[in-house]
Amino acid sequence: MCLLLYIATAAPVKLGAAGKLTVEEVGPGVLQQLRPAFSKPEVRYVGVESRCSCAFRHVNAEEPMEYFDGMFADEGEEKRAEAIAVMTELLDLVHDHLQDGVEIYPVWSGEQGSLPKGTCGLRAGEIRPDRFFFVEGFLYTLRA
Repeated sequence: MCLLLYIATAAPVKLGAAGKLTVEEVGPGVLQQLRPAFSKPEVRYVGVESRCSCAFRHVNAEEPMEYFDGMFADEGEEKRAEAIAVMTELLDLVHDHLQDGVEIYPVWSGEQGSLPKGTCGLRAGEIRPDRFFFVEGFLYTLRA
């Protein structure tokens, strides 16, 4: 199974490749499953290099948790660099949409119909790509 990252915005995010990220339309069946998770109308899928979203750091937990040194010690330098790069690119991708808010939902393939476990509100400028990770199944709301 793979992690899938969906974003919702007030205005559509441009489709296509942006660095390592690929922004795609969401098909009607999956969109119908995802709709209850989002309050924003425009939903897109964000993959990494036309694949899944597993390159974004993520953990499985029932509650949000804080980053701690050594948390991803087994990922290796190359994987660490990719995780930082894709998170930086994601923040760049949504930058122009932050005024109206951005919602991000990292969920496992096949679980798109699950309601979020909870919501994490963040200011985009406070996110450090070298320390950030998603908790699977939580809805992230980003603002300027």
